[in-house]
Amino acid sequence: MTNVTNKSDGGGTTDHKATYGLAKDSVSTMITLSSGILAISLTFSDKWAQNANSEHRTLLWVSWLLFLLAVAAGLIAMHVLTGVSHSGEDIYQWRFRVPWICEILLFLAALIVFFIYGINVIDDIGDIKPKPTP
Repeated sequence: MTNVTNKSDGGGTTDHKATYGLAKDSVSTMITLSSGILAISLTFSDKWAQNANSEHRTLLWVSWLLFLLAVAAGLIAMHVLTGVSHSGEDIYQWRFRVPWICEILLFLAALIVFFIYGINVIDDIGDIKPKPTP
């Protein structure tokens, strides 16, 4: 096994394969969560998004776009991580960190916008007065 210097903890050595595995799992988890939320929300959007006003639909579209961008950043991070792993380079390089951090931030932003959309839609449902029955 190849040992590399871990620059984040002051110079100790870590196992390259273990570090690579943890980073790969993190990136894969974010890709899975982003694409899963995107797929489920797209599948059922005709059921609950039809009553939303245009402002709320804009929030929904923005969250979907952010989830897509998070998946794209994750795929880029995975590609860079594969290259770093095969070359035996240090995994703590900025060429891997930038897409990885972007993936995390885009995922969090997408979640926040999606939750804001959900809260607004639920709030609007509470404002709808039921029709009196004859």
